Amino acid sequence: MTRHLMATRILPSHVQEYLAMHRAPDPAVGPALLAHGHADYRLHLLGGYAIASFDYLGSDLDADRARLRALPELADWMARTKACQAPLSDAPNAPVWSPLQQIYPLQRER
Repeated sequence: MTRHLMATRILPSHVQEYLAMHRAPDPAVGPALLAHGHADYRLHLLGGYAIASFDYLGSDLDADRARLRALPELADWMARTKACQAPLSDAPNAPVWSPLQQIYPLQRER
């Protein structure tokens, strides 16, 4: 298992729309994420930023993410959410979601 944290900007004019979509998500989203190795997925809002965290249980995150993007039942959902987002960087071809760098892990002993 690997834990992932990512962030994106939410366009100010789309915050309420983005919140509404996530308060009543498309019913295909959760099962698709779970089927492609995503567990304990959480999405938080801080000002104009969305921060996502999830545990990945598979062995090839890039391949699983590509399979998710290819699912016809998620195409509309992903297009609508992406229209609300903007990359953190202004660099050309910057990804919409940027990974956050972990700098301090504290784990409970088991």
